Amino acid sequence: MKKAGEESDSTSQGVGNSGDINSSSSFEAIVQNMTIAHELAIDADFKLKEIRSDSIEGQVKKVVHQAFWDVLQEDISKDPPNYEQAIKLLAEIKEILLSLTFEHNSSLRENINSILDIDLIKQQSQHGNVDIQGYANFIIQIMSKICVPARDEDIGKLTTVEGGLVPLFREIFHVLDLMKLDMANYRLSVLRPQILQQSVEYERQKFKEYLSANPNGLLSTKEWLKRGHDIARSELGRVSEGTLQVDGHEGTIRVEFVDICRHCYVGILLGEGGFPFPETLFLDSYRAAEMRLSCQYLIKVASVIAVTLNIMGRHLASDAEYKRTIKESVALLLNGQKESDLPKAFPNICEQVMKETESFLSKRDLTSLDEEKSSLLRQQIMNLSDESNNICQLIRKRMYTCLMSNMLRPTASNSTTVTVPAALSDIENELLDITKKFGPIVSHNYAVFQPFYEEILTNIPS
Repeated sequence: MKKAGEESDSTSQGVGNSGDINSSSSFEAIVQNMTIAHELAIDADFKLKEIRSDSIEGQVKKVVHQAFWDVLQEDISKDPPNYEQAIKLLAEIKEILLSLTFEHNSSLRENINSILDIDLIKQQSQHGNVDIQGYANFIIQIMSKICVPARDEDIGKLTTVEGGLVPLFREIFHVLDLMKLDMANYRLSVLRPQILQQSVEYERQKFKEYLSANPNGLLSTKEWLKRGHDIARSELGRVSEGTLQVDGHEGTIRVEFVDICRHCYVGILLGEGGFPFPETLFLDSYRAAEMRLSCQYLIKVASVIAVTLNIMGRHLASDAEYKRTIKESVALLLNGQKESDLPKAFPNICEQVMKETESFLSKRDLTSLDEEKSSLLRQQIMNLSDESNNICQLIRKRMYTCLMSNMLRPTASNSTTVTVPAALSDIENELLDITKKFGPIVSHNYAVFQPFYEEILTNIPS
């Protein structure tokens, strides 16, 4: 599946096809439609983007297109030239240009239809007097009239393309792809208010279609909710017998529905390895994985800072530059590591912290660490490689509580204000960033899938 925002050649055809829900193409259409509506809902800056050339899809596209250009070059190099494929290109370009012009611009559309008269061009080709280069120049002229200002430079470069017709048409198609993307993003911007207004119901309906094609499509979601339910109950400790309600529905669940969901969401970022991941969040799986890894980094960074400053005491504990240097060094050494590989980074972290500590002690004209304190610092830093370490668990718990308190707050509260406790001040900015990114995802997911979650939870035995 493409990452959200990546565009394909078929996007300009629209996103409204239905068809047989059981066909793979229709299933992919459901996913694509859901993805675009979802991205618009959670990302105010969302735009469709060109497929990256280094992606698998980009590589396949390059190979297929190159094969076509090779055939075209072979055809027009014949004596006499065979312009059959070139004329087909002109016909395709004509349709693209018309799709990029507005209906009310009748004079321009008439000009395109008149000049790019494919039947006439075929006749010219049969009589050996077709001017393909002249048509290419006309196409570039039209493109310059209908493009957004940001494409002026790209179109200007088309007039300097060397190597003949094939390189020129290849570049024309590349710029036309960009212009189609511009038009698609313009249309999305126009439709955005309407899409946002209906995004919750739309995404919910599309997910129902997904479940129709895949009746077992909530297995992981059920496991995820069960885990959140169990965690929420354990947080409350022993509960009295009796039936309580979950958002007005009687059942055996003895904890608040919203609290269960909070534990479910925060567990994705801070739960134990292998914490269930629901199908209902598959559109955000990439983001969630990135944010979870960032959280694991932050636990280690904050833990190293905590034990280091505790051992250094008054000497460097209040030194902002020292604290910042330790933080940046640890973060750099953790960056790029998989969650399961974080312990492997600690020998280097330990050495770097010792090096920076000695450097700052010298810079501040303070006494170097004695052997006992040096050994203690090394040992405590290395102990942090174990995720069950008490310091790591304390930081994790504080982060967990922080995220819980900032997720799914009542609408009456100020949703733009995110609070981070003083105990996490060393990673405050990073934690704020994660909270502000994860919060909209959680709120939108909750709004869309609350009925599904509610039904599942009322069937979970106490």
